[in-house]
Amino acid sequence: MKVPFSWLKEFVDIDVTAQELEEKLFSCGFEVEELIPLDAGISKVVVGKIVEMEKQEGTHLTKCVVDCGAYGHEIRISTGANDCAEDEPDQSKVHFDLHLYEVFAKGYLSTAGASMSMAEKKSLAWGARLMTLECGIRFLTDYLEGDHYFHIARPDHNLDRARTQFTLVRQMEEVFDQMLEIVCPDNH
Repeated sequence: MKVPFSWLKEFVDIDVTAQELEEKLFSCGFEVEELIPLDAGISKVVVGKIVEMEKQEGTHLTKCVVDCGAYGHEIRISTGANDCAEDEPDQSKVHFDLHLYEVFAKGYLSTAGASMSMAEKKSLAWGARLMTLECGIRFLTDYLEGDHYFHIARPDHNLDRARTQFTLVRQMEEVFDQMLEIVCPDNH
């Protein structure tokens, strides 16, 4: 049975690392099938905090200033590869804008691309799709659980948000090869 170390720590007071616990269990005669470090191979991940948001006049886009702490400086990003509101009830108005995705991706790669591996570049396309799916799942979960997490302005607000995210995921899947080509020309 695979058991997350964090789960064990919730039920047992453990003051050693996962590696030390593995050694102690083995020395007591317990078999530890494997220890899987979940952070293996992950690098260049930055966690930031949005400190400023500004609507871009005449568009549906928002410019954000993100404080990346130890990364060394604030970064400015623009959001919105969707050309309608996040909670658009009419799904026929929801469109994933591949050109906007290309502008965002190429802008990011122009500053960070030289230090990224091919796998990290490919993850930009995968990440866009996965994060959109995750948001859809979170909106749908909140809707099903009574709208306790995300603020709503009307009935079915989170349901419309979820539908919009799922429509975007479907549309990204339809152009996914093109998304990969944008971030990894000739190498996907």
